[in-house]
Amino acid sequence: MRWGLGRTQVAAAATQMLERLQAYSGGEFLLAFPPAPFVLTLAGTRPGDIARFVSFAEQRPEHTVRIRRAESGSATAQGWFIEPADAVAGYRLTFSLPPDIEEWIIDERQGRTDTGIPERRMLSTIMIYRWEQGMAKVYQLRYTPAA
Repeated sequence: MRWGLGRTQVAAAATQMLERLQAYSGGEFLLAFPPAPFVLTLAGTRPGDIARFVSFAEQRPEHTVRIRRAESGSATAQGWFIEPADAVAGYRLTFSLPPDIEEWIIDERQGRTDTGIPERRMLSTIMIYRWEQGMAKVYQLRYTPAA
């Protein structure tokens, strides 16, 4: 598996990010940092989701999340969803993974490899840093796959 990105891949990722920003009125997104060699771009599935996340995270800067893959063919299928584990109505954010990583996770879930569950390691702790009125805000999302 190759971890480096070429110019074409970086340009494609930037274009996809711009398109997603334009699709959500206001265009706000969050950059999330998992313990992996990539950064996640979190966007809302509908207008106001980022504001709902910020409101929720202000009350609970550290919380457990559920991560699941969007069903193919659904109207909002854009990769993966992240939402609070104990308050599903709290917020719902979407993100995509690099194709190699997504393929690896899907293979693991379908029992085609024996390397350990990659999402457990790569998405175990997701840090989000946000600037608000000159102050740094830090949120920690903890992911533990459901049994």
